[in-house]
Amino acid sequence: MNRVAHPALAKIASEVFNQHMPTPNQIFKRREDVSVTAMDLLNMNMPGTITEDGIRKNLDIGVGYMEGWLRAVGCVPINYLMEDAATAEVSRSQVRSTHSPSPLSPWP
Repeated sequence: MNRVAHPALAKIASEVFNQHMPTPNQIFKRREDVSVTAMDLLNMNMPGTITEDGIRKNLDIGVGYMEGWLRAVGCVPINYLMEDAATAEVSRSQVRSTHSPSPLSPWP
């Protein structure tokens, strides 16, 4: 089931979605310029720095989504965005990556 933030937006969202997604899937859209290997998907060595702010944001999103999940809500508004299980999983994996050898930037 597709969901929108407000019922009045359903018609507008559906029209725009159908205009840009006229088929049931996008399997026919190939990105020949992109090459991803299994090792790329498993690589945990990401550029950037782990910060206290980033960890706090990830924890906020993860806990906020779990709270909604416990209320049987599939997606929840967090920081003015509609977040779902995929976002919670990204947040979880980013927090989990803090256990890797990546250095934590100095906290203020």
